[in-house]
Amino acid sequence: MKGLRTNTLTIIISFSIALLFIEIFCQSFFADKFYNKRFLFITKPSLLDQNKSFGYNKDSIVREIAVYGNGKNFYIAYDSSFITNNIGLVQKKPFDPRKKFIVIIGDSFTQGQGATPWFYQLEDNWKNNEYQLINLGIIGTGIEQWKDALQWFSNFGEIKQIIICCIADDWIRPRWYACENVEHNGLAFNRYGDNHLPILYFIEKNSDNSAILKRANDIADFSDRGIKKYLKKFFLGRFAHHVFLQYKLLYNNYNEIDFSKNKTSFDQIISAYGAKNITVLHLPQKEEVIQGGYSELGTKSKEFILSRHIPYIDGLALCKLNKGDFHRDDDHPNASGYKKIYDCFSKNALGNLRLE
Repeated sequence: MKGLRTNTLTIIISFSIALLFIEIFCQSFFADKFYNKRFLFITKPSLLDQNKSFGYNKDSIVREIAVYGNGKNFYIAYDSSFITNNIGLVQKKPFDPRKKFIVIIGDSFTQGQGATPWFYQLEDNWKNNEYQLINLGIIGTGIEQWKDALQWFSNFGEIKQIIICCIADDWIRPRWYACENVEHNGLAFNRYGDNHLPILYFIEKNSDNSAILKRANDIADFSDRGIKKYLKKFFLGRFAHHVFLQYKLLYNNYNEIDFSKNKTSFDQIISAYGAKNITVLHLPQKEEVIQGGYSELGTKSKEFILSRHIPYIDGLALCKLNKGDFHRDDDHPNASGYKKIYDCFSKNALGNLRLE
């Protein structure tokens, strides 16, 4: 019995020492791997209620800021502003009901989040007086939401052409509804019916950077409470929390369910507007650019689009994006990245449209 206790104690001590060395090693080389937080700030009023309409508050200037940090040191990844037109879309020219419409629809890449929207240059250089370009790019949206956004916009007039700018993540995004969280002064995106902390936190237009960074730190302190707060002081604790979140996502099978819903919505868009009137520009995400190929989800979505026999533009091959065309920590393109998207879109999407 004494030998068993001694052996057990030896194993416990050895295991604890091993964990200590692993912790020290990981803190030295991978300290922020699973703890790099992002907080998005936006001026109020901004995003409209996506139950009834799509886009932002009309005729407004919206400031958006992304803050990153590892729980100790926060910094501003980007601080940019955009303007909206008379129906709340991210474009400079007002909606003109007398014209025919070419709708460009997508997510934050289409909106131009993180820099000056590339759509502004697109509409400035558009010289066709019969057709108007419409920017239905809205942050965080996916195919299911675009189906509803197109239906909403069709009430304004007849859509002649649709150019869908998608990334892989758009195919697993659920339909969400913006809901103001008064307690935390921000907007939550209700997705699966459960309550969330805000995705976007409200700020004043003239908020200085120090105030924004302090608020990010306060939000981080609030979100890490209880045992999670102490676990995240250690790399192994952060790693365990990361594994738990991945298991939860896999267990609930959200991705497969949402992929199926988005494929159905895509087919409904084709049925409603006609395959000959739809073009898809498949843009690569940052990690896909770095690895030089589409992810598993990106490949699956590409194969699905091609199976529908509509014009497909391979953005990974044609837009020539590289790692330097994205923000350092943020996954959105920077100014040079959006310039390449603009060039790619102008040449391969707009340049090949056959208008009546």
